[in-house]
Amino acid sequence: MKRYDRSIAQFIRLFGGLDAPPPFAPPPEFSPSRTTVQLGTVDTRLGKRDTVRVANRGAGLLYVTRVRSGHPDCRVFSSSADTVAILPGASASTPSSSIRYTGPVSFPVTFDHNAPNHTDSVLVTATVTGDTLTPRLSGDLRPLNFGTAQTGETKKDTIILLNLGRPTLYVDMSMPKQWSVPEGRVSIYDNGFARVIVSFMSLTPGAFHGWLVLRHNGDFGAMRTDSVALTGVAVGDTLAPKFSVMRTLLDFGSLAVGQTRSDTLTVRNVGNYALTVSPPVPLEVSYSVLPRNDITILPGDVGMFTVTFAPKSMGNKRSALRFYLGGGRIDSLQLRGLCDSGLDEAVLELSADTLALRNVKVDSLRQATLRLRNIGRQQLVISRIAVAHPWLSVAPDSMMLEQLGEATVLVTFSPRDTGAMNTALVIESNTAAGRDSVTVTGRGIRLLSIRDARSAPPGAVVTFEGSVTRHKGSMARMQDGTAAIALRVGAGRLKQDLDRNALDYCILRIVGRVSEQHALTIVDSGDIVDHDVIPTRQQDLSYVQLTLADIARDGERYESALIRIYPIVVENQEGIWRASTTYRITGPGDSAHAVVLHVPDSADSDFAGSRRYFGGIESYCGVLSQYSDGNPRAGYMLVPVWHWDLSNSTLPVDDVAPLPRDVHIAAYPNPVSSAATVHFALPVAGFVQLDVHNALGVRVGALLRGHTSPGEHHVAWPGFDDASRRLPPGVYFLTLAVQPDAGGPPSRVAAKVLRQ
Repeated sequence: MKRYDRSIAQFIRLFGGLDAPPPFAPPPEFSPSRTTVQLGTVDTRLGKRDTVRVANRGAGLLYVTRVRSGHPDCRVFSSSADTVAILPGASASTPSSSIRYTGPVSFPVTFDHNAPNHTDSVLVTATVTGDTLTPRLSGDLRPLNFGTAQTGETKKDTIILLNLGRPTLYVDMSMPKQWSVPEGRVSIYDNGFARVIVSFMSLTPGAFHGWLVLRHNGDFGAMRTDSVALTGVAVGDTLAPKFSVMRTLLDFGSLAVGQTRSDTLTVRNVGNYALTVSPPVPLEVSYSVLPRNDITILPGDVGMFTVTFAPKSMGNKRSALRFYLGGGRIDSLQLRGLCDSGLDEAVLELSADTLALRNVKVDSLRQATLRLRNIGRQQLVISRIAVAHPWLSVAPDSMMLEQLGEATVLVTFSPRDTGAMNTALVIESNTAAGRDSVTVTGRGIRLLSIRDARSAPPGAVVTFEGSVTRHKGSMARMQDGTAAIALRVGAGRLKQDLDRNALDYCILRIVGRVSEQHALTIVDSGDIVDHDVIPTRQQDLSYVQLTLADIARDGERYESALIRIYPIVVENQEGIWRASTTYRITGPGDSAHAVVLHVPDSADSDFAGSRRYFGGIESYCGVLSQYSDGNPRAGYMLVPVWHWDLSNSTLPVDDVAPLPRDVHIAAYPNPVSSAATVHFALPVAGFVQLDVHNALGVRVGALLRGHTSPGEHHVAWPGFDDASRRLPPGVYFLTLAVQPDAGGPPSRVAAKVLRQ
């Protein structure tokens, strides 16, 4: 027996002279040197090999055509194309390879030949010891530095992955978008290798850093992760396609049903990278576009689309073509066409059949517009536009419109008292009908402060307005200068507006019934009669500085309001903030433990699941809730919704100063996909400098320069540098420097932001 470090069997081959024996030739006789091969003890790391000699005891030529092993890890020479010819009286050997499975094994090695019995076998036995069989990842996992490349240029490098174990090793690969590999997964057989070609290419300039993550089964079947550091620099102009349409409007004029008219639309790529354009999709069934497949336009080239107008019904057929470009971008083109009856008369088209003027405060006004168009072939004469309600007025009240002519009527609603209005606006003209009407609805309301609305008797419908200070999932908080209130918005139009962030920097007006649920004054979605979004900037609301003792003594006064508490210590020894979990908190003057910190579920809070930072005391800037059903004053809870509602301080735990001496800064969302909002808090007034730096420490953008008052502030970060170029994906740092007006040393703090 011999030890050896290769698992590839040695083949015995004879070339030439292997013609089939003639008929009635003397038969060969297959005779192995032994019928049992005992390998003894085999180490899985080394294996063993032994040899069986086969003799030809007959008078004819013996052909051994194939040798088959009964064990997957014992390999002998075997191939349908490999034949061993043994002369009468001669012999040949067949080696077997190492065995790596643990435990006792016993299996046959079968020989196929041309002797009368055609097959013979030899029994192989062994006891295998050593480590359990497992694949093992190794190889050239050095960092890959691709140096400097022009934008759009591809550079490549190679890593070698080895499988030092058995059986097959599977490696899944992921990496930043600037890098790529031909396949996301490679399979490496036992003792084999794979060559992986990694490519670097960026369309935008910048220094890029990342990791090639290798997730594999190289540890007894459990998934493990290894990584290779990646760096590369792209220089030059940003490579990007740029869509340009030669026209902004296609006007097909007037057609009758059954007629068609086509026009050609030319689009151009004025960028410096190939542009993929999907066929534009008309929003009106009367239009169609050819071709129907995607087209690719090289830099400087043009693409052609044919747009056909074939009206299906009477009326004005305004629409748009939406171009879906590569990268999720959308552009559009306006379409205009008219389908008339073909009769020589005036036809009036109205932009709406109902005007909903919603809720308007008594002795104020709201206006809406109604568009009128003549889609007939004769001049349209509108002799009178009248309303029958004293709270309504219109201007103008008469007009003349030529064919395809348009005009706008201004409708003004000015309620003198509370109550609902439902009336008609009547239009008299020279059309065949002679008379058209539009329904006008509205409601006169008296606006209450949130404090007065909370005091209204049960079941009363009240109207109040304020700023939305916190919203996530099904809960929202509103506040004005008098008090605050909670909204439960599980469904409906208000829920859609909130989820689209349509209420940022606006005033929200609510018409509904206020009730108390679980000791919390609230307006439930089922009790919301109506709502309006007032397009004006939010009220300038400030946080109320409180202590835990203040809340324990008079917390209901601040229910749902923005509060700031400092310092507090939260009893949480874990590394994250768990959703739907309540934590005890302590602080100066707190003896009753009447206040807790409650983290909502992940649907109602971005704070849930965030990292827990140790080594300091917390500063809470958020809303206050109640949690005791039996006695509203028996317990309150702080409810963090945004990432920065609870921030960790660098002050020691035993420092109990009433106001913070540090500066807080955060960005939301983080990671950033397109744009973000930078949130920071100042304890004192001073000159503020807010900048964006890249991972190399180079300043790439300035967000704020100037004097700033103390309190909470928000600044939009659109993701561009000072030259209005979009910043590439990577790690960035928001740095905030403050020079206090009162003198003293400046403060400086930074926040890490990942841009996707």
